[in-house]
Amino acid sequence: MRPRILVTLSDKAEPADNGKRLRAAAAVRALAEVGDLDVVLLHLDHPLDIRPLPADVPTHHWSVLRKKRRSLSAAALRMLRLLPLQIAAVDWTEMRAEISRLRPRTSDLVWFGSLDHFVVLRDLIGDTPAVVDYDDVEPAKIKAFLAVAPRDLSGQLMRAKARVERLFWRRLERVAKRRSAALIVCSDLDVQRLAGPNTLAVPNTYPDPGPAARRVKGGPPEFLMIANFGYKPNIDAANFAAREILPTLRRALPDAVIHLAGHESDRYLTELRDLPGVRLTDSFPTVRPLL
Repeated sequence: MRPRILVTLSDKAEPADNGKRLRAAAAVRALAEVGDLDVVLLHLDHPLDIRPLPADVPTHHWSVLRKKRRSLSAAALRMLRLLPLQIAAVDWTEMRAEISRLRPRTSDLVWFGSLDHFVVLRDLIGDTPAVVDYDDVEPAKIKAFLAVAPRDLSGQLMRAKARVERLFWRRLERVAKRRSAALIVCSDLDVQRLAGPNTLAVPNTYPDPGPAARRVKGGPPEFLMIANFGYKPNIDAANFAAREILPTLRRALPDAVIHLAGHESDRYLTELRDLPGVRLTDSFPTVRPLL
């Protein structure tokens, strides 16, 4: 008899058009090879009646729940429980009800797609072994933010909040290391950051695009960046590529193109569209044609 695995996702696995979605798709594919999956996605806008998984991943059950925000005052009260705003600002009521309905105590394994999910839902799973996919090590992100955050009044407020939340995240990391069967991160560097015998690296993966395409004769040299442009560091990277790197490239290769492709590019990179040599593509079903 195959084991039953409950999986929570913080982003959809189809289309796999950014790093987090590629990771989610790889995780559910691997888990489906060894067990029967119950999958729950908490998402801001994915349609509730459309399966958020690749067609080749069988499931016993799947559901999509709408991610809802708490009021600022309610979030502030929850932060008094030493919770980062990212967790405190979400209304988890519907997610907790769905997980309870699926009876995780009868599952053989629970795979939490984020540390957020583990923190809020771990009390519902009893002694069922849990794996936590902590793909974004938050204190490391905060450290990088503090190095570049503005130093005006608003920047100082952001810095103060970030320093407090870094302590909150470190506390939650310790809880996850103590109470989960395994804490999964993306790299050996993140393993070193967290330490602990049950902290393991599962690298991000990328589908094999097959043989490299030959460059079309006469076409311009193209430099491709695929990313989720709803993520602030990627917006910064796209602006740096278009405004700082591209002019240098075009001095050597006058017809060079930087192709910025991915989720939310039409929303957050519109000011780059008219720059010479910039090409934008929003969400796409597969990466192979781009590569």
